[in-house]
Amino acid sequence: MQRQTADHDYDMTAPGHASHAADSRCVSLSQVERLSTSSSHEQMLAALRRIITRYDVQDATAQLLHEWRRLAVVVDRFLFWIFVVATVSSTLLILVVIPVARWL
Repeated sequence: MQRQTADHDYDMTAPGHASHAADSRCVSLSQVERLSTSSSHEQMLAALRRIITRYDVQDATAQLLHEWRRLAVVVDRFLFWIFVVATVSSTLLILVVIPVARWL
């Protein structure tokens, strides 16, 4: 969808238009609020505020999800080593220690 005005050419289908990164945001909320006060501009400002808020919520959710995944990896490694130690020690106990103790 392409929308043209007298001064600008807006291409809504440009590559990367829908992508978002918190550190590389081009327009901040304070910049959006300074644009204009007319009725149609107020509607655009409200829409931009909703979009920025939605992206902020998505960023916070993604960061929280990333933290939980890191915690899951740590717990997984810890439980793996408990399993390895328990398996090796029980195998040695059953195959080596018990038969040697019977001969004594």
